[in-house]
Amino acid sequence: MSSADVTPAGESPEGKRRRRIRLPYILLLALMALFAYKFVEKTRDVQGLAAEANALRVENQQFQQQNTRIKQKLPYYQSNAYVIEAARGLLGYALPGDTLVQTNPVQQRVIPVHRAAPPPPSTAKPIWQQWWDSFFG
Repeated sequence: MSSADVTPAGESPEGKRRRRIRLPYILLLALMALFAYKFVEKTRDVQGLAAEANALRVENQQFQQQNTRIKQKLPYYQSNAYVIEAARGLLGYALPGDTLVQTNPVQQRVIPVHRAAPPPPSTAKPIWQQWWDSFFG
């Protein structure tokens, strides 16, 4: 046997070769882990953007419905009937021949309530005396 064939603790050269981890495998494993991490990160980003897009679609539909309602009411708001109704209801105007009825609000009598007099302030000892009493009784 030569000195190159001898290994410590009675191990054969093949056993030493099996335990050695090769650098390319480590690099490949690290690269795969990086790709997996980035894939998961991008998947989360895509899911977030999809949720935001759905929320914007719903909001857009609501705005379209609101716009449709406003367009349906627009001819009424541009008509004389609305102007007359607003003048009568909001401003109190009347057309010739209308009978005006004016009411006065009923004011209720306010009954005063007398409170009991607050108790007189207690004659508390000064703080230094309270501390003195708590320590030295």
